[in-house]
Amino acid sequence: MAGERLERLRELKAQFDAAHRQGMDALRTGNYPALDAAIRAEKAILDEQSTLLKEQQAEITERLKRRF
Repeated sequence: MAGERLERLRELKAQFDAAHRQGMDALRTGNYPALDAAIRAEKAILDEQSTLLKEQQAEITERLKRRF
C-alpha cells in the first residue's frame, strides 16, 4: 500500500505541475475561465494529496503505538 500511495503522490505532483502551468498561462493571457478551471483542478489534486497523507500519518501512528 505504501508503494502504491507514493506512486500516486508522484502522479498527483505531475498533475499539479501541469495544472499550475495551465493556470499561469491562462493568467498571463487573461483567459479567466481557463484560470478558474486550473484553480479547481489544483484544489482537487491538493484534496486528494491531503487525504493520502492523512492515511499515511494514521498508519505511521498505528505502527508506533504497536511498537511502544
